[in-house]
Amino acid sequence: MSQLILVRHGKSAWDSPALADHERPLKHRGEEDSERLGQWLLEGDWLPDRVLCSPARRTRQTWELLGASWPQLPPVEYDAALYLGERPTLMAAVHGALAEGAHRIMLIGHNPGISDLLIQCLRADGTGREMKTAHCAVLELAANGEALEPGSARLLAYWSPRGEE
Repeated sequence: MSQLILVRHGKSAWDSPALADHERPLKHRGEEDSERLGQWLLEGDWLPDRVLCSPARRTRQTWELLGASWPQLPPVEYDAALYLGERPTLMAAVHGALAEGAHRIMLIGHNPGISDLLIQCLRADGTGREMKTAHCAVLELAANGEALEPGSARLLAYWSPRGEE
């Protein structure tokens, strides 16, 4: 079975209104949460073999901090379509990685797309949890993720910076 690790970027800074959204950096809290998430993934043996990441500054920083403690980094693909990408775009990226032979894919992105994808995968009725900043969901995909139909995945693990469910 294939697995999908959904990560929403760490808490970002809004200090400079003149800064374009794409260039907003992480706040100090977002940096700390991203490092802690990376450690949790390492300790839980949830390391991906492929990473798909939005090219926004805050997602790139999240990825760099996640992998800082890992013994080896997997290949990462920065895809402009993932910046504020909606669920169909995110699903297409995951399908592409699966077709190329990845088995445990990490997708680092933004809301509402990340939350929508989690809800789609877990619940046929469209309800579920929202992915807040620095939250992570590890999913087992049915049939190697070929369809990502509503309710087709199983939640294996969930992490949030403050331990909320």
